[in-house]
Amino acid sequence: MTTDRAGYGVLSDESFERSRQRIGIPLRISPAHITEVTADATRHFAYGYGDDNPLYCDPDYGKNTRWGGLIAPPNFTYCMGENAAPPPTPEQKALLKGDPFAGLGSYQAAMEFEYYRPLTAGDRCHVVRTQVGVADKPSRFGGRTAHVTHDFLYTNGHGQIVTIQRGTWINAERHTSKERAKEKAPVTFDPYTDEQIAEIDAVYDAETRRGPRPRYFEDVEVGEEIQPRVKGPLVVTDLIVWHLGWGMQLTPPGGAGRLARRRRGHGEPGPSRRGIRVAGRRRAGAQRPRDSGPGRRLGRLAAGHGVRRSRGSPPCAGAP
Repeated sequence: MTTDRAGYGVLSDESFERSRQRIGIPLRISPAHITEVTADATRHFAYGYGDDNPLYCDPDYGKNTRWGGLIAPPNFTYCMGENAAPPPTPEQKALLKGDPFAGLGSYQAAMEFEYYRPLTAGDRCHVVRTQVGVADKPSRFGGRTAHVTHDFLYTNGHGQIVTIQRGTWINAERHTSKERAKEKAPVTFDPYTDEQIAEIDAVYDAETRRGPRPRYFEDVEVGEEIQPRVKGPLVVTDLIVWHLGWGMQLTPPGGAGRLARRRRGHGEPGPSRRGIRVAGRRRAGAQRPRDSGPGRRLGRLAAGHGVRRSRGSPPCAGAP
């Protein structure tokens, strides 16, 4: 795909109309990284975002809980989901051809979840994904932007709903966001001091594990202080471990080249995770490397169990 054709990388009324025509059409789903819930898979996934909850990591522990066995972390659907949508009709294929917002920067803006039941050991998972909306909104950073929302419906092997996920991505003109970024003060990358590392270590050391003890309404009071938790500092190793557990964009032999060619429609020469690299973020006008959105959300669920940063390392976006 060339980048010099008319309309490439520019938002237009036509691109919005093309996007609206896709609403309600099931989209193609990439092959799932995990097809069956196993103790190894859930443990690697949980460790990837810093969670050692034995419900996800120790099958013997789960036998003595109300679940009766191992369960998967709430967002384990990130690495599961076999396509459950019917094949598209010729008309739908025509509407799905090409990208209405090719050449724009795409940024994950929001992700909402409704949890109905956990996936359990031996479960398989199916998913249907479809675009449910697109909105034309102004932005101080990127000028005119397109907010595209998708729904994901996940079910287990018995056809029961596990999770409903709704995500919104903001598509913005790269040249606009890059120019707006020049108006901002530069961001510094100061390394953590010994005092800051010691403060983080002290919070880790003070953590207590509540375990299976339930917390009842009458056990807490309004205004009661909750024990602080820390997550991080974030290092590149964390992102690598997260990728291994999640499986994002791990491709079969020869797949990396095909994926790279497909991403060029968005102005990226490789997988979108290259956004954590300085070169990738500069093209989009971002002032700092990006971390992984899903990994950050999961980290909040398990705050306090993060991998620590080596002393003197500069923080990445998302680090405390």
